Amino acid sequence: MENLQKQSARQPEKKKMEALGRFSCKVAHDFNNLLGAIEGYATLAMNGVRADDPLRQDLLHNLKAARLPVLSIEELKAKADKIVGKPEAIHWEDKIVGVVKYRDGSVVDVIRQVKKEI
Repeated sequence: MENLQKQSARQPEKKKMEALGRFSCKVAHDFNNLLGAIEGYATLAMNGVRADDPLRQDLLHNLKAARLPVLSIEELKAKADKIVGKPEAIHWEDKIVGVVKYRDGSVVDVIRQVKKEI
């Protein structure tokens, strides 16, 4: 009985927290939409400016200052290499273990057996 009373006393608080959670999700969603629009317009502006134009560097600086994820291709590749590392070459044997074909029978790809490292 006492437990039931405690649960019913917490019910209004629980409803308030649920409402606050729904509200905060909607605010975050709307804010994310605004950031997407800002990033989209800034990207369009950058695409319309030549690479050697000083305005492009200003746009890039402002986007980075806004803490939007703006990276050059080189920075993006360096970040990816840091996360996943450099890929190692795969060595395979001449033995074919599978063939991928289209419905008409033409060969799409050949699957070879990978060499076991000793």
